[in-house]
Amino acid sequence: MARKRQLNEARTQELNRQHKEPKVLAASHKRLIKVLDKEIAWVNDKLSQQVAKITEWQRTVEILRSVPGVGDGVAFTLLGELPELGKLSNRKVAALCGLAPFNRDSGQMKGKHKKVAITACMRKMMTILNTMVRNDQEWKMNN
Repeated sequence: MARKRQLNEARTQELNRQHKEPKVLAASHKRLIKVLDKEIAWVNDKLSQQVAKITEWQRTVEILRSVPGVGDGVAFTLLGELPELGKLSNRKVAALCGLAPFNRDSGQMKGKHKKVAITACMRKMMTILNTMVRNDQEWKMNN
């Protein structure tokens, strides 16, 4: 996961440089981005192979990927960075992710409403994912 994160950061940096550099360097940027894309694909393949070796990990990834919008990237990140998923209470998982509703108001400073709403949505998604993994239950669409 650390290598994937490093490669993604390097790719993002190169994309940002590409927009600021003269057009004469565009081919250089494209070549490096292409190499980084190949390395990211290689890491993703290795991650898939490692997940395939462990039945519990396979099932967790299947459950996570059943959620619309959750692909291999999110599933692998949660599996690698949050192995406690499905084993802790929803409150503890939210706190572990930094999504618990602890006020950080100081004096005149108050929480920003948009960020509070986004954080609440992230917390809700994490509690849903935690419950799904705990109950070994895939996503079901309501009709």
